[in-house]
Amino acid sequence: MAAVPNAQDTFREPWILEAGIGCERCHGPGRRHVAWHEAGATHEDGTVDDDGAVNPYGLQSSDHDAIVNPARLDPARRESICNQCHLIGKLNLPRYGRSIYDFRPGQLLDDVSTVLVEGTGVRDDGTTKAVSQVQQMRASACFQDSEGRLGCTSCHAPHSEPAAPVAAEFYRGRCLECHAQRGCSLPEAERAAPPAENSCIHCHMPRLAASDIAHASQTDHRVRRTPDTHIASGPLGPTGEWELFDHAEQRLQRWELDRVRGIAIVALTPESSLRSTAKGREAETLLRSSILAAPDDVPALRAMGYLAAIDGRLAEGREYLERLLALAPRDGTTLQLLVNVCHRLDDLEATIRYGELLMQVNPWHAGDHQRLSDAFYKTGRLNDAIRESEEALKLDPTLTAARGRLVEAYRQAGNDDASLRHADVLRRIGESY
Repeated sequence: MAAVPNAQDTFREPWILEAGIGCERCHGPGRRHVAWHEAGATHEDGTVDDDGAVNPYGLQSSDHDAIVNPARLDPARRESICNQCHLIGKLNLPRYGRSIYDFRPGQLLDDVSTVLVEGTGVRDDGTTKAVSQVQQMRASACFQDSEGRLGCTSCHAPHSEPAAPVAAEFYRGRCLECHAQRGCSLPEAERAAPPAENSCIHCHMPRLAASDIAHASQTDHRVRRTPDTHIASGPLGPTGEWELFDHAEQRLQRWELDRVRGIAIVALTPESSLRSTAKGREAETLLRSSILAAPDDVPALRAMGYLAAIDGRLAEGREYLERLLALAPRDGTTLQLLVNVCHRLDDLEATIRYGELLMQVNPWHAGDHQRLSDAFYKTGRLNDAIRESEEALKLDPTLTAARGRLVEAYRQAGNDDASLRHADVLRRIGESY
């Protein structure tokens, strides 16, 4: 499923291009592979040196085959192939000038994205996000003692999945590759009894409830010594903040670190804790530093515009957002913020101009229709105001402000029946009008 760049809730057609995991996701771009061979290259030119080193940025040089064998990569690059999908963390932020779709097998994940993580991702109540296996595995003694040898494909066959009748035996075999000399301490009859049925996973990797997807669960990748072994979620990091995954800070320039931390503060902190607070001022300081280095950075400019707007500096926020819109004219989030700011500034014509652009990009938010309706109503465009309030109610029938606007707009337009109908609905739901 391919998202339209800089647009919310919108996808290109056809929506589903192929299965979620195709050959190229793990092995690299097939077209470049074919072109390389058709140009007369020999395989001995190689994609990976004997020591596992690869060319930067996914082997895209015309001097190398673009196809990668993950088994020949060093552990960090091998695991990055899995982590591109299986690591979400608290925030997954593409690096400046990059997109999550730029990742190619053979790269480190932080060549393209920086991911902020918080401990194992497992809460005190035993629930976790549906995609937090990577953080859990890294907290396990198995991973830590393996010195990089243990990875996703140590247990998971990349091209197949064991059928249910043999799954326990398959995964037990993977465990015994390391634990054959010191196996299970339980008597054989006890561990073979249902529901364990001689499954290592039953005791050491039980199911966890997913906190963000209803009726879903996942295997606990912390690999606990016993079912009641406590593995702490872990600290936020050496500075009390979120950690960058895999010590990415060691590979980023200072301004990029400022960018990540500034955007993270804005993305992960409630608005009430940012408005006119030390935390908000810290984010602004960091973002100003990064914008000096990259003045056309869309996420950083958006965060600065948002900070200024919630702090009541509406004209400053508008300046940042309009600067951003010149760079990304169909950025739905920017248009949404601009409509809000211009509406608060009582600039009705700008509210309408940006609101109509927003409806072309993303017409799926009731509040945006309502702000546009309000601007139409105040400029005397009753029919347009009615249309936008009706659209708002289609998306959110509980939006009483839209219904109240319709009472007035229909009455002024001479449609008393429609006005009375909406007024009656307001009375029945307990809203006086």
